[in-house]
Amino acid sequence: MRLKYISSICLYRLFSVALAIAVLTVCLPGCKKTEKNNTTAGDGFRTEPVLAQGDELDTTAHAAEDFVAVCENESAALYLKAATAEVMYRNKVTDTVWYTNPPDRADDQIAMGNSTAMLNSQFWFTYFDNLHKSAVMYSASDSVEIGQVTYQRLENGFRASYLVGKQQHIYRIPVIIAKDKLEALAARLDEYDADDLMSGYELISLKNQPDEVTRKTLIKKYPSLEKTDLYIFKYAGSNNITMSVMEAFLLLPEYLGQEYEELFLKAGYTDEEWRADCTDNGLEVPEVDSPVFAVAIEFVLDGDELVVRVPHDSFAYDNTKYRITDFTLLPFFGAAKQGETGYIIVPDGSGALINFDNGKTKYSAYEKKVYGENYTIMPKKQQALDDAQIYLPVYALHRSAGSVLAIIESGDAEASIHASISGISTSYNQAYASFALIPNREETESVLNISGGYNYQENPLTCDLQLRYRFLAAGKDEYSEIALAYQDYLLENGLLKQQKLEKSVPLTLNLLGAIRYDTAVMGIPVRSTKSLTSYGEAVTIMSRLRESSVDDIKVIYTGWNNRGLSNTPAQKVQYIKELGGKAEFKKLLEYTEQNGIAFYPDAELVYVSESSLFNRFRKNTDAARSLSGTVARKYTYLLDLGTVDYNTAFKNYIVKPSVYKSWLGSFISGYEKDFRLPRLSLGTLGTDLNADYREGSQTDRQQAKQIVTDMLRELTGERKMELSVKGGNGYLLSDISSITEMAVDSGHGYLLDDAIPFYEIVLHGIMPYAGAPLNKSSDFRKDLLKAVETGAEPYFEWMYAENYVLKDTDYNNFGIHYADWLDEAVEAYRELNEALGDCRDARIIEHEKLFENVYCTRYSNGTSIYTNYGDSPVTVNGVTVNAVDWTAVKGEK
Repeated sequence: MRLKYISSICLYRLFSVALAIAVLTVCLPGCKKTEKNNTTAGDGFRTEPVLAQGDELDTTAHAAEDFVAVCENESAALYLKAATAEVMYRNKVTDTVWYTNPPDRADDQIAMGNSTAMLNSQFWFTYFDNLHKSAVMYSASDSVEIGQVTYQRLENGFRASYLVGKQQHIYRIPVIIAKDKLEALAARLDEYDADDLMSGYELISLKNQPDEVTRKTLIKKYPSLEKTDLYIFKYAGSNNITMSVMEAFLLLPEYLGQEYEELFLKAGYTDEEWRADCTDNGLEVPEVDSPVFAVAIEFVLDGDELVVRVPHDSFAYDNTKYRITDFTLLPFFGAAKQGETGYIIVPDGSGALINFDNGKTKYSAYEKKVYGENYTIMPKKQQALDDAQIYLPVYALHRSAGSVLAIIESGDAEASIHASISGISTSYNQAYASFALIPNREETESVLNISGGYNYQENPLTCDLQLRYRFLAAGKDEYSEIALAYQDYLLENGLLKQQKLEKSVPLTLNLLGAIRYDTAVMGIPVRSTKSLTSYGEAVTIMSRLRESSVDDIKVIYTGWNNRGLSNTPAQKVQYIKELGGKAEFKKLLEYTEQNGIAFYPDAELVYVSESSLFNRFRKNTDAARSLSGTVARKYTYLLDLGTVDYNTAFKNYIVKPSVYKSWLGSFISGYEKDFRLPRLSLGTLGTDLNADYREGSQTDRQQAKQIVTDMLRELTGERKMELSVKGGNGYLLSDISSITEMAVDSGHGYLLDDAIPFYEIVLHGIMPYAGAPLNKSSDFRKDLLKAVETGAEPYFEWMYAENYVLKDTDYNNFGIHYADWLDEAVEAYRELNEALGDCRDARIIEHEKLFENVYCTRYSNGTSIYTNYGDSPVTVNGVTVNAVDWTAVKGEK
């Protein structure tokens, strides 16, 4: 039997993987939200995670010991090493080779334990069980190394199908079987196999029992003996023939279980027959309770680019018992070993560099959510000294042999970008993306009288996870070229559109209209409204600028509608009497049209500050819900501790995304009954992306993103409207015409080395943008210089009223009285036009840090602008730049 076992083991391994999971009751990874004391997950669509067998690629790949060519085109080729599931990509254009896993990782002297499993894996994920206990599974140790991966060909690529998690195998061997049935099965086999099959069983019959006591004992143990003679499997042992077939095989040697299972399969014994034999003989049909998950990764060549996709429908597992919450994909693709020269690009704010081997090993690895925080899942603590957001779903590795740009094409709204340097956990510098499939949060303290617990998003993310890798050749792959490669990608795919840009840099203003404050009438506390900039005063400000020869003005008017900055829902137009009413607003519009001023009235959709019976906002129906089911609010933070200030007076309700479109449609209809609306500001819609976890009608972040993009496409497509937003999350770029408060610096987190204008390089010459308000700057001159360096418009946030008017209001910013900044604004307008006027429609083709505090920005029209933030003049390339100043050189090559 040993010889037969060895000869049949290969067949067994192929069969047993599929058979092992046949008893699982599994489903796509959906799950019902578990409340703090509820440990029962909901039902979902069920399927079985079965690995395909017999594909030509699977057979070829498993027979080889090294990489096997899978597909090839004129620009690239794809290779697979089946034994480890590693993928090698060869770019013929850049003459480079890239690996999903470092080929020399066995020499890593730093990685230990889980870090070794990470190095060997193409993915890992975190799952939770119904007791809220979590664990991590790695594709290497929990799938590939135990032979649970197969490969299938695709057009221009292949698919790797993983079964992750090793379960205890239940052999399809009848412990008790009727005499006639076993003998009939044996008759289907050749003489040798039949003898082997029958040798494992002992016949028991009532006919030859010596006395009645023995007969009754056997009937009690084997009730079906009264109907027929039985064969009992010898190797299960009489003590193990109990109500559980699982227990019966716990002590069975593996080689015997495999051998007898193969014999029964040869005889045509089916899974249904095995289950029937269990129940007919009073044995419980076992169900496997170990966590097993199916998932697939597709690798496809698209010209010289590599597309990596995890299809949503490839996830399969028992969602009544488990939840996959976070999934990390290709964490070591393109990783650079210690000693190699280069850097990582992360889109932190404007962009930042992390130099390879920078020695900052005492700090944590870099990790940030794409598109910022989801405020429906309230962050417990504000990130200290680092409030920069990620606006673009992209990262890159710049290596000596060439660079790779990674673009998150799907799943971006639930993605995070990670980066780590050698010495933290391995010997490699790496950058990668992870995805929150089921966002979750543990409440360890009582919040708003709601006790702590573990809460999950009700349904999982329903889109594919997809990364696109674009490769650049060495010598043409500094961060400027990488940013331009991303620009090309956006333009090629219609994700960014060329704006018409005049040869003038406008002065951009955000004028504040009205504000709410607490007062008392006859001793009774009430909320009242005061004017910060009335409709007529807005005209006065613009007139004074024009009198000072500021000819190009762009105005965003915030807080002009309903109750001002302490806003009510943006679903109607209610001109504020304290600002002058409808008649004065009409004069304001007439002035802007007559003087060619781009005017953007603001509509705040994402948050509502005040709820009442009369303002059409019902917090219980219109506000989003948090994971715990409570009405969601965006809180402020205590400056000294960085923790949530639950007592703050200015608590913004988070509006559920599903009402955005109807609200905005109602707002536009109301506005256009009175006036034409060619332009609109949508404020925080450009920077904040929130979900709604209302049970039974969830809107996750990816769905919220789609709601926003569909809505904006209708405005810019059908209505030809020009839209301005703050911040500028990347998914908006195809439908907006300008950005304010765009990051022109990074967050300067501890692991970061240098800030770069990555986002500005992507946009300059295509779309106008402005940084933070210069009058809120801690160093006006240096921030103005930053605008020169990054090609940003001058931007101010003003009100007509004196600064003291803000006392005891909901708005805590000061130093915004326009008259205090008028001269500086005029001078900034003149200076930026002098520096950037000729470059407004030109691309930034190179940005370079020449040495500490000195930078050069080169444009496609031949202009180079040198900026010096230092305290002393510098001379570089024959150009002298004064301290905290700039110098433009025309026609430089």
